[in-house]
Amino acid sequence: MARTPSAAATADRHPVDEMLPVGQLLLYGLQHVMSMYAGVIAVPLIVGNALGLPFADLAYLLTAALLVSGLATLLQTLGIWKIGARLPLVQGASFAAVASMLAIGKDAGGGVRGLQFIFGAILVAGIIGFLLSGVFNRLLHFFPPVVTGSVITVIGISLLPVAIRWAGGGVVTAPTFGSPANIGLAALTLLIILVIYRFLPGFFSRVAILLGLVLGTLVAAALGKADFSKIGQAQWFAVSAPFHCALMQPAADVMAEALAGAPLTPPVVPVYANVLAAPIATPDGVRARLVEQVTGRVRWRESVAAMTEAGVTQFVEFGGKVLGPMVKRISPDAAVTSIVTMDDIEALLATV
Repeated sequence: MARTPSAAATADRHPVDEMLPVGQLLLYGLQHVMSMYAGVIAVPLIVGNALGLPFADLAYLLTAALLVSGLATLLQTLGIWKIGARLPLVQGASFAAVASMLAIGKDAGGGVRGLQFIFGAILVAGIIGFLLSGVFNRLLHFFPPVVTGSVITVIGISLLPVAIRWAGGGVVTAPTFGSPANIGLAALTLLIILVIYRFLPGFFSRVAILLGLVLGTLVAAALGKADFSKIGQAQWFAVSAPFHCALMQPAADVMAEALAGAPLTPPVVPVYANVLAAPIATPDGVRARLVEQVTGRVRWRESVAAMTEAGVTQFVEFGGKVLGPMVKRISPDAAVTSIVTMDDIEALLATV
């Protein structure tokens, strides 16, 4: 019996090129996303925490990483012209550049300014990598497994300081940093990941890091060491947009309209604007600089240096313990106080 053209084409098609039913596509797609999710969010978590980003900016960075990962996945699977592998893969985030990104960001002063330097370096590196991609496949035989394995080992070693700080509690200046409870919780999380990776079947082993984070968080919550208060600050659906650039002008216009009717009085003490790294003394100046900061560059290092040169010797951070260490890196002789609880406020008032 003769085969129809469509049946012959289906029989001759390689299994990799077959179009699966929609249900299977959704299931395997979800498996791909679950497998890569932990790796994608781990890189911005490491970089964002190391640079001392506020929670809102850190959540924004995570959203942007997932968005770019999705766009890169479409480019790799569908392909445009001669670009893209056209294979069923998910493009995630690489740990290979984490050490370099941390060095660049911290050298720039951390925070959003550090991110700007990192983004610039990534753009340049991306262009160079794109131009070299055509010849790189001819160089692969120069990189045997022992070479690539050595590079991965070096990357892991370079991340040890970050891992140790996280295992200790994350905030070096905290009184509980390095406590047995923190170290024990970190060790338990690591053990959970290793057990899942070693003894559970394929899919679970690929999401071992994600499962370890979830189970470790549940244990921390049971012990009263997990703080979920900031979850309410995150959006259910977030739209990614660039940090502090002209594309944020619509948001700046909304802020300008809201501030136009807000009653402001002249500052009693000098108020330094991050976009100027200089003090402002009028209500109109405060309004203008607040709006400008939405689209302008954050000059954090210059602002702290300018305040230090003006004679400021004590800095007080309200609501967290992130900016304090950044101030100490810029101005080592400055006294830094972090205010988190009412007891902290009473202790501060007792010293002034």
